[in-house]
Amino acid sequence: HFGISPKQFIIDVRIQKAKQLLAEGALSIYAISEKCGFSNAYHFCRLFKQHIGITPSEYRKANLMKLDEYRKNGIYLGMKLETN
Repeated sequence: HFGISPKQFIIDVRIQKAKQLLAEGALSIYAISEKCGFSNAYHFCRLFKQHIGITPSEYRKANLMKLDEYRKNGIYLGMKLETN
């Protein structure tokens, strides 16, 4: 129906949730792998890199750097904050 197998659909959903949790930066890689339903952190990291092209740690670091840049420039959720 969607052009992908049910197994692939589940993996895609889990990876999307992991991306969200990694960008938030609060949980460990281990906790994220567990929360997203992966059997272990190694399996999660391997699949994440296979699908996204970078490791979960690299993804988190890139997103936290982007968030820091937004804060430094006074941008929050895509809106420029006015400063007096």
